[in-house]
Amino acid sequence: MLGALVSGQTSNEAARSLLTQADSSLEKVRDSSPRAILFRLIARAKASIGDNLGAKDGFHWASLNASKIVDPSAAWTSFEEIFKAQNESSDPGSQETLQLACETAATIPDINARASALFTLSKDCVSMEGQSKKAKAMANVALVLSIDKAKAEPDELARAHQYGAIAGVVAVSGDFEKAANFVDKIDETINPSFGYEKSIAQQLVASATATQGHPSAAEALVSKMKAGYMKDFATWQVAGAYARDGDMLRANSLIPTIADKYLRSRGSLDVCVAQAKNGHISEATKLADDQSDGFLRSIAYLGIALAQAKSKDDPGLKVSLSRVTDPGVLQNTLAELAGQQASMGEMAAAVATIGTITDPFWKTWALASAARARH
Repeated sequence: MLGALVSGQTSNEAARSLLTQADSSLEKVRDSSPRAILFRLIARAKASIGDNLGAKDGFHWASLNASKIVDPSAAWTSFEEIFKAQNESSDPGSQETLQLACETAATIPDINARASALFTLSKDCVSMEGQSKKAKAMANVALVLSIDKAKAEPDELARAHQYGAIAGVVAVSGDFEKAANFVDKIDETINPSFGYEKSIAQQLVASATATQGHPSAAEALVSKMKAGYMKDFATWQVAGAYARDGDMLRANSLIPTIADKYLRSRGSLDVCVAQAKNGHISEATKLADDQSDGFLRSIAYLGIALAQAKSKDDPGLKVSLSRVTDPGVLQNTLAELAGQQASMGEMAAAVATIGTITDPFWKTWALASAARARH
């Protein structure tokens, strides 16, 4: 049936046919969280072909499924992604979804997680000045409550833990200097056990600094940390940030300093994927083969396969796909590959790839991605 979508159709007709299949495939996915993701993807694709009514309906159903997610920490993230898609598609319902995201984030029981979520939302909607200010104001209220709670905490260890969490929140807000000040409030000379609390705080700040695109500043923070898991975790985050920026020399120099074997493997994976994206397939393949963990090795070959498909290296692509041994990662790889093939104008190949996907979630994902790319 999918094969009939390719020949004799305009781009819009082919996209609509793919979306009809996506709507049908979606019915096999039952859980609210993945359904929210798929409705969002389908809605974006419908918006791209000018089906504004269909897009509006899709975004509505995406929000409805997001509202069924019990955990507010997961629900607000789902609303956030829907908002971003609506904003990109110029859907008028984006303001309403943003409001739902803020309202949901405001119900997160942990006050620091609540503030962090709201600060993130304030950045997401920076183009909407009123909404951004509102989200930031709500975040600051939560932050002040958390600081007051920490100051009033009689137990010194509990207070140190609170200051560490606050430092992480402030780093998410982008105020790295203020975050460092909260880290300094944790004085490990008072009690040796405070050292661990300080290392957690330092990791939170360094990781937030790295993921927000400031790897060199984050590396400077890591250099002040004592050896241990938290330093290893932060170093991995910094190495990954350097790799994404294309600074492989700096990323590779940090990875050997990570003592934790699994985190060292994650750092190597980040470099592998970045190398593949930059077209350095032989280097990426070597790093992938060095991965002892089958799941991580499969993710590495996912990145390599997509890079080979982009460069039309069909023999290499076939080999890489055979090395994706994790079943779940394989379905993910095939779905991403189908979307990429469609974006390159290789619709027959995309349809053939979609035909090999057995997981309903990833099949629907691939159909929606191909439809959007096809247009």
